[in-house]
Amino acid sequence: QRTAMLFVFIVMFFYIMKSGTKYLMFFAPVVIISYFAYVSFTSSGYSDIAVEDLIKDRIEKMTFSEAFGEREGKVFRVFPVWSNYLFGDGLGVYGHTAYYNGFISVNDCAYIKLIVENGIFGICFFLYILAKSALRAWHYRKYFYCELLIFVFYIIAMTGSDSLSMDIVHSIFFWYSIGAVWNQNLLSTKEDIKLKSILKL
Repeated sequence: QRTAMLFVFIVMFFYIMKSGTKYLMFFAPVVIISYFAYVSFTSSGYSDIAVEDLIKDRIEKMTFSEAFGEREGKVFRVFPVWSNYLFGDGLGVYGHTAYYNGFISVNDCAYIKLIVENGIFGICFFLYILAKSALRAWHYRKYFYCELLIFVFYIIAMTGSDSLSMDIVHSIFFWYSIGAVWNQNLLSTKEDIKLKSILKL
């Protein structure tokens, strides 16, 4: 997962720059424990996966042209069968169930899937919600910087993967962040906590 690998470094750099050595004291043990867990796992004989080769391959293909180029053939074949340009052919029509049953599907690019399943109106409405939420998060960025990072992660990840409708629950982080940004009670609570911390100083 190239985007996940990239954001691990971005988030670590962000927190280190924001709080200095405080977070170094947290990340150092995590890195050490992860390394020893990896060594123990690979030396036990349970894994035949060359993790180093996999990571090297992902890093070498970190560019957009490499990430999307290898998916281009699978993604663009959906356009000849796309029939309803304005409102889309229906939610889930080109999803994983279609793939498992031998039909044309879009499982690698969320933006393309949004267009063909929800149409031009649907993707414009989605982008409107995303843009409004991102602008609100930016306006209150001292309270919602985590949500901003999550928005950026999904915006990038969606160019190469079907991040919002995979058969797992990791899209919940995106939708939770959207809700959190618009939750006035949560904002008020964060403002109160910030004010109290300032007063204590």
